[in-house]
Amino acid sequence: MNTVQHGRDKLVSRGIPKKFFTCTVTGATPITDTFHRVHLHGPDLLQAIGSHPTMWARFWFRKNARAHQRAFTLINAQPSEGTLDIDVHVHGGTAGEWARNATPGSSIDATLQGTGFAAPRASTAHMHLIGDAASIPAIRSILQAFPDLPATLWLEQQNDSEMDIPLHARFHDDVVRIARGDGTPLIAAVQEGLSRRSSAGSLKSEWFWLACEASANRALLVQLRSKFGVPRSNVAAMAYWKAE
Repeated sequence: MNTVQHGRDKLVSRGIPKKFFTCTVTGATPITDTFHRVHLHGPDLLQAIGSHPTMWARFWFRKNARAHQRAFTLINAQPSEGTLDIDVHVHGGTAGEWARNATPGSSIDATLQGTGFAAPRASTAHMHLIGDAASIPAIRSILQAFPDLPATLWLEQQNDSEMDIPLHARFHDDVVRIARGDGTPLIAAVQEGLSRRSSAGSLKSEWFWLACEASANRALLVQLRSKFGVPRSNVAAMAYWKAE
């Protein structure tokens, strides 16, 4: 039994039956020194997922007799052609190694679990999109979905090469970049910026999307609710990764 099949069996044995969709690699393009874009053909996956901003799926990899899964935002989806892309951080992990060596004709399995999107209310005056390099594909999809709604992008970055990852920011967007630390610099920058905005008026008509490291996500959620009085309905949050 191969390791991905074993991973499937473990899901079923835990009472979480999943449908697997097989995608075929059609090519790969380096975006920066640390990010590769993998081009896929997966019409069944696209038909099942529909279309919405930040849509994502879990992709399954095999290494050292073990199954591994990682979640990626689906970008450049063309349902009529059955094509899509994913951007992968090639930092030495299993998914990164796969992306670096992806060859046309090879295949990879994907599952759907929990993807969805709650759009900002019609009364929303401003968006705040908080994340890092891993969440840039999802951030781009939000900017494209709401072209007339201005946004502030708060982006934690690990190195200068991440400046080259396309943002597709619009003329009415502000981009704030924060050097990656233990999460404290990001939290402090957001708090300082929101304090300035709140001094000029309430933040209750503003919408927040958070997708950064788990502990930073939690701390920012507390700040938004307790310090700035942002209603929970105005916040969408998902931790994209967890510091070891």
